[in-house]
Amino acid sequence: MASHASAKTVEPVVEDKDAADECPAWIPYDQRPDWADVMAVPQDDGPHNVVRIDYTPEFSSTMDYFRGIMARGEKSMRALAITAEASRLNPGNYVAWWYRRQCLLALGCDFQEELEWMRPQLMACPKNYQMWFHRRELIIHDPNRDIVQEKALIDAALDDDSKNYHSWCHRRWLVQTYGAYDGELDWVADMLQIDVRNNSAWNYRYFLMDCHILKVLEGEERTQVLHREFQWAMQAIEAAPNNESPHNYLFGLSSLLLDAALILYLKNLIKAMVDLGTAQPNCVFARTTLFQCLDKLGSIAETTTGLDSATVQWLGSKVENYQHAVAVAKELQTMDRIRKKYWWYQQRRLEQELQESGSADVLVEPPECVSGATKSSVSA
Repeated sequence: MASHASAKTVEPVVEDKDAADECPAWIPYDQRPDWADVMAVPQDDGPHNVVRIDYTPEFSSTMDYFRGIMARGEKSMRALAITAEASRLNPGNYVAWWYRRQCLLALGCDFQEELEWMRPQLMACPKNYQMWFHRRELIIHDPNRDIVQEKALIDAALDDDSKNYHSWCHRRWLVQTYGAYDGELDWVADMLQIDVRNNSAWNYRYFLMDCHILKVLEGEERTQVLHREFQWAMQAIEAAPNNESPHNYLFGLSSLLLDAALILYLKNLIKAMVDLGTAQPNCVFARTTLFQCLDKLGSIAETTTGLDSATVQWLGSKVENYQHAVAVAKELQTMDRIRKKYWWYQQRRLEQELQESGSADVLVEPPECVSGATKSSVSA
């Protein structure tokens, strides 16, 4: 391999107009002597092209010769250079990025230089999945990968758009793949301090709990972390009761628990939601979380073991929990008008569960918003 080769030999795109005026005019590839041995491959739109795309001469020439050099299987500096042009003209061209990686690997290029080379283009188009994937592949193949530097780039992208899906996915992949968890909990806490409604940040915090923190802790330490998270999320809810994200986060944590620990957690969450519902009677999310807790309690009431007598008494039966959940679903049909049909469906589902459990017939007429066709089908 040519270890001296470098991605920096590919000239960066000049965005400044005055600087661009000083650069030589663009020359079509069929007029370049160093490309005379390459046969252009025009785009094949098939025999019945309904709408012909009016490509610029620069785009057509670049792509024709890009296809030509790919057909030769050539991995050279000029092949690397034309991938830079192809990806500049269409940053979403995944084939251009893929072939660029093949050239980089074949030429033994410096991946750190490539990562730095593509940074301006990525920051100009941070929602481009192909570029984030290109970075991922470079990091995988780079033995000198710099995790701290990559996190800094993600920070810069999130400063511009704090909910950029691709930035969050890249960070999660980076942290999980290389175990770079140090400082992440504090980092995401700062993100939520900036915007407590950033659902991406709440989702990332849950990822840290699920895939790392709660996995490495046991016993009292695990209990303390859960208690801290509970209090932390409740403070966020108290600051903004109608923010759905921390409600989802709190209920989501219950999926990481089992048996007695799960029952105790749900007990505390139910109390918190009842208190919140009393203080904020119009808070839909407090009622929604309460419904989710009661529904979950009903599903595990008859199978959970290892509980003391006081907890068993508090837990009650499957029927009791489902009956309470039905009552909450009825409330939500009034409170959450947009999802009224959804809450009717949840009410109906639990009532059918109660019927199958042999409890008294508690079926009610569907609300007026349910169409005649739906009403006849659920009443059948």
